Order: sequence, then C-alpha cells, then structure tokens
Amino acid sequence: MSTKLYTGIKFKSNKLGVVIRQLHSLKKESVKRVQETFDDVDSNNFMSMVLLYMNCLHDGIKVEDWWDFRKVLRNELRNPYSQFGFSYKFSVVIFERKNKLYGVYFDNTYKNYKELFDKDIAIDYHYQDQCDKPDDVSNREWNFRKTVWEDIFDDVSICWIPSEAGVCYNIVDECDIDITKDTFKNIQDKYEEFKKEKEKSDEQ
Repeated sequence: MSTKLYTGIKFKSNKLGVVIRQLHSLKKESVKRVQETFDDVDSNNFMSMVLLYMNCLHDGIKVEDWWDFRKVLRNELRNPYSQFGFSYKFSVVIFERKNKLYGVYFDNTYKNYKELFDKDIAIDYHYQDQCDKPDDVSNREWNFRKTVWEDIFDDVSICWIPSEAGVCYNIVDECDIDITKDTFKNIQDKYEEFKKEKEKSDEQ
C-alpha cells in the first residue's frame, strides 16, 4: 500500500498546550475567512444557500424569516451529502512521537487554508512513497519522515487512518457557520431576481 500524507506537518512547539492555543487562534482567523464566503453574494456557498432557500419554498418548508432559514442551513451543513459538500471544513489530527508533535490536516478548500499553517505553528512534513522526493528535501530527511510516519501508524489495526492514531481538533465545522439578517435578505433578493428572470423567459 502506498503512503500519501500530502498535508503532513510538524508542529514547531513540542508542548500540546501551546499547540492547542495556536490552533484556537487559527480557528478564529479560519472561521472569519470561511464566513466571508457565505456572506459574499458572488461566492459558491452563497449561491448554494439561494438554492437551499428555493428548495425550501418548493417543498413547503417554513423559511419566512432569518431564524427559520438559519436552522435549515445548520441541518443542511451537517449532511455529508449536501450541496455544500465539505467546502468549508477544516480540521487537524495531532500525533505525538518521541516528545515531538506532528499532524495531518484536512482541508477541502486547499487554497483557502493552506497558507494559514505557513506561520509560526508548523512546517511542511508531508510524505509520499509513490513519487520522488521534493528537490528541497534531502534523502536523509525524506527517509526520516518515512520512519516518523510509519512509527505513528505502527499499529496495523489503525490502517493509516489518522483519527485512529491521534487527537482531532476541528478548526472549522458546521457549528461555526452562521448568517446575518442582511445575508438572509440578500438571499431573498437573489431568489426574487431569479424568479423574475424565469417569468420573463417563460413569456418569450
């Protein structure tokens, strides 16, 4: 079986308490960033909310006010098969090996979150054995990374499932997403705009 840890990292601090505080600060910044994609009328997440609103009206689900729609949105975000997918999810699994802390992060909006780890929290520590090493990593370092990850996943029963070998910290999940009354008004306005366009198209 090939090893593919594309988002492997090594934390700069070896103290779990320090890392947790750093991740908590990262959470604030990340939630702010993803929230902006729900408020931006030109974003895919906003358009997904408009579609959700349309579906609610079609199915007779009460979404007359902001609070009603807010509850529907939360339920939809919990659904792994929703139209939002996991576009906003961001988490990291933390592992300990010989008093050093490592991690693997999961980010389905790779471009949105990747650089947030390029600060003072961690360094890149990815490893994969199905291709050549990066040019900026020595053979010795690459082989050592292999040893580290194999040690972390040394229990065969784990089957290289990160959450079975470490502790998961959710940086952004559905509980962090919210909408304002202004955003809900924008959703209603966009729906009315689509409705008028359809009526005009049907008349032609």
